[in-house]
Amino acid sequence: MCIRDSSDKTGTLTCNMMDFLKFTVVSYDAKRNKDIITPYGTGTTEIGRDAALREGRKLNDQKPPGWKAKNGFYFYDPRISENLWRTQDNSEELEFLLAFLAVCHAVIPEPDPKTGEIIYQAASPDEGCLVKAAKEIGVEFVSRTENSVTLNNRGKLEEWGIFNVIEFDSTRKRMSVICEDPRGRLMLLCKGADTVIYERLKKDTENEGIHKENLDYLTQFAEEGLRTLVLARAYLDNRTYAAWNHRYHEASTSIVDRQGKMAAVAEEIEINLELVGSTAIEDKLQMGVPKTIELLSNAGIKIWVLTGDKQETAINIGFACSLLHDDMGLFVFNNATDDNVLSVLKCYLSDARHVDSQDLGLVIEGGILELILRDATGQGGGVADGSGDADKQVKITEREQLFLSLATRCRAVICCRVSPLQKASVVSLVKNNMQTVTLAIGDGANDVSMIQAAHVGVGISGLEGLQAARASDYSIAQFRFLQRLLLVHGRYNYRRISKLILYCFYKNIALYFTQFWYTLFNRFSSQSLYDKRALASYNVIFTALPVIALSSLDR
Repeated sequence: MCIRDSSDKTGTLTCNMMDFLKFTVVSYDAKRNKDIITPYGTGTTEIGRDAALREGRKLNDQKPPGWKAKNGFYFYDPRISENLWRTQDNSEELEFLLAFLAVCHAVIPEPDPKTGEIIYQAASPDEGCLVKAAKEIGVEFVSRTENSVTLNNRGKLEEWGIFNVIEFDSTRKRMSVICEDPRGRLMLLCKGADTVIYERLKKDTENEGIHKENLDYLTQFAEEGLRTLVLARAYLDNRTYAAWNHRYHEASTSIVDRQGKMAAVAEEIEINLELVGSTAIEDKLQMGVPKTIELLSNAGIKIWVLTGDKQETAINIGFACSLLHDDMGLFVFNNATDDNVLSVLKCYLSDARHVDSQDLGLVIEGGILELILRDATGQGGGVADGSGDADKQVKITEREQLFLSLATRCRAVICCRVSPLQKASVVSLVKNNMQTVTLAIGDGANDVSMIQAAHVGVGISGLEGLQAARASDYSIAQFRFLQRLLLVHGRYNYRRISKLILYCFYKNIALYFTQFWYTLFNRFSSQSLYDKRALASYNVIFTALPVIALSSLDR
């Protein structure tokens, strides 16, 4: 039996306990008479140290000897810590970035009844981490009402008006807040993945270098395994906002396709954004992840990681958790288009067929995956809708067949920058077209469709909520428990069911073959060999004793 295990990286392999480590900010340099990008934050992550060790790079930690984290806050930069950021030339831009983090979110502050300290309740650990970071550096989120948020900046309370909150979802990959700052400026604050924010930045040659430089920093952060967000803003005039708000209100009260209409109207105002900066958060690997993946691989289980993270982050996570290794041949899809993706697949498959003694790995992004998982009409070929009823055979396209042939020759497959629907599509593609058992494991609401599409769904109950656990067949607390679920409890359960099925066949054959043999002597008169009471007790008492004895003595 071959099992293909699909997992989502975020939260599934990590602790979902976030540490704010680095950020960048765009500021005006009077000496150069232009905008510049400045990075802040020192140190690296466990994944970054592993990557440096593989590449033979030396790491320099700028933290002073004996430095300890304060209140569980691990960020350190001599230009920022201890309120020294207020003495910097770009203090105004730094203050705005911190206020951005303290305003653009859906966190609820709750005072501790014993200590009076404000505790942040966040639906996402990322949001809670960013708000806490703003507080520790110098701008504290104090309270929230329906139409405003209050910040504590240098001991002075500032009120920001909140007019609209366009919430984050896995399709939009961004969150926006339309607000008014204490100076009366009406603006849109937008944070999200670099792919979606960069599409909406104001296009001009003056800022093109800043955008590229910030993207380079994001790539460096991703190579250290950090989770990145891009921050942007746009100033609005009252007339433009009033007209847009009217359309947004109509969309929000629509009965038909409300979410789709709201998203379409939101697109209209999330344009011509100015880059503010970016943030980078560490999410440590869970304990026992590398050992678990190694055991599952040795057991013949093919592991595919389906994640929304950047390619650099996904690859370094793969090395850190022993999914990838230095001696592995890696197929990476870069810059493939609709015109050449078929030839690239054929070329990679040809190379893979000539490799016998080396492990292979495949890394592919969601944009290229979208080109593969559809036919010429734009509809999925051998892909189901993720509803779990995907047992029927669907005609598979040539691209999908080549992708499956290539992926099955690889020890590990990493699909990055994928949406929840694409996760379910990949699982359904394998489930419908291969004689294998698929298992999907995830921890968040964006993994539900993938979990339901697989033969077996496993949910991790953690800080991302219980949606995945409720939609799954089995629920566990950490990824490392998967090894006992599959290799111990799964094996014992498989043996128990096999013994029970064989025993049921045996006892019925023993009963009815003797009856059949007796008919040769009673001249087929239908007379029974056994007493009626003995027949009635056969399944209830006589043959139940071995089952009871086996279950009592079983582990």
